[in-house]
Amino acid sequence: MSAHLLSEGVGDLDRVWRRRVEAELADEDERLREHRDRAERLRIARSAAEELARRVPTLSYQGPFTLATLPAAQAALERWSRLPQGDTALADHLATRYDQVATAMTALRQEAETVLAGRQDAWAPLAVRLALWVEQEREVRRMEPSLKIAKAASEFVKRNATVLHNQALEPLADDARSIWGALK
Repeated sequence: MSAHLLSEGVGDLDRVWRRRVEAELADEDERLREHRDRAERLRIARSAAEELARRVPTLSYQGPFTLATLPAAQAALERWSRLPQGDTALADHLATRYDQVATAMTALRQEAETVLAGRQDAWAPLAVRLALWVEQEREVRRMEPSLKIAKAASEFVKRNATVLHNQALEPLADDARSIWGALK
């Protein structure tokens, strides 16, 4: 049926026409649902991408040694967090910057591991000596009660050495006097 006939009020709105229009409306409703679903998925993806860029921590380090790759990693994260406008630009930005961030962070991690390994190598001999000293100190502390008793006994002996010496020699002195008395 032509649009002209319908606009003039001529023609029948029969079942065939009704089914065709209902099918067209159902198709249009389905396309609208799909469009809304895609728009919602796009909104969620955009939000997730923006959150991903915002959640990146700030790198800072105030340690005793220099990490040469730190400035490059900080710059890569700074570029990563500056988001462009537009969905396509945002997707391109994340795809491009991700590789840069991953490369910079890998280099920083490797450098930090190397520095840490060097520090551990330097500390290893000292750690062994320190552990030995700690064990010796623990042994001394375990023996401290016995040491106190031994020191007290030594001081007692020193203080009473003359008395003990005289007590030990007294029977000999008595014998010597008897012998001298007999010899006189």
